[in-house]
Amino acid sequence: MDRFNLKTNYISETNSILNNKFEDMTTISDIRNYAYGDSLKKIHWKLTAKSNNLMVKNFQSTTETSALIFLDLHKNPYSDDINTIVEDKVLEAAVSVIYYCTSNWIPINLVYYNNGIIDYPARSPLDFDEIYKVLSKISFIEKVGLKDLLDVSLIENINKTNVILFTSNMNFDLYDEIYKAKQSGYELSIIYISPKELTGINDNDTEVILSNLFEAGIDVYPINISDDVKSKLER
Repeated sequence: MDRFNLKTNYISETNSILNNKFEDMTTISDIRNYAYGDSLKKIHWKLTAKSNNLMVKNFQSTTETSALIFLDLHKNPYSDDINTIVEDKVLEAAVSVIYYCTSNWIPINLVYYNNGIIDYPARSPLDFDEIYKVLSKISFIEKVGLKDLLDVSLIENINKTNVILFTSNMNFDLYDEIYKAKQSGYELSIIYISPKELTGINDNDTEVILSNLFEAGIDVYPINISDDVKSKLER
């Protein structure tokens, strides 16, 4: 995936963006040895020449996270075959966005519920393989839905950052929670995987909800089972 719409208007105009990682380029937090994947632009050339080792400048981050990624693991009421196809599509979309973010040094936190709230950080391309392993072992068996997960996770988070939601469940309770988060200052994107092609059920309520969220200024990505995820997310 070559692009995905992430808002950056919560970053101060005095700060610079380096490889899409939000940092205050005027403040060096520390200096360390070069590691694979580091940008050459961050090399401290004078210290490198003195030590004969590549040394890298770390700059102070302007935000603790640039994106919170919420994954809905609530179990759908369909057959096992349909559930498996829908869940695979949800994970495909989530992996695409996570890979885009980590490849571009955009810090994320993957948040989901599994016998408690799991908050898994990733900060660089080196983190992708580990987070991919985590996703490969995930099961969609939870009774706690995305509405409750958002309610608990966002209420104490003071960083009004990007929030990206992945779900195949949409209802008016979740709509209210998403709208409340938008009013609180979060920039939201919703990736909704529709089971309609498999179930044959036309969910009018979901269509109304997605339309209303779009009109409220929320980025909405409805994806059908047969859709190409990359082209839908890069729109």
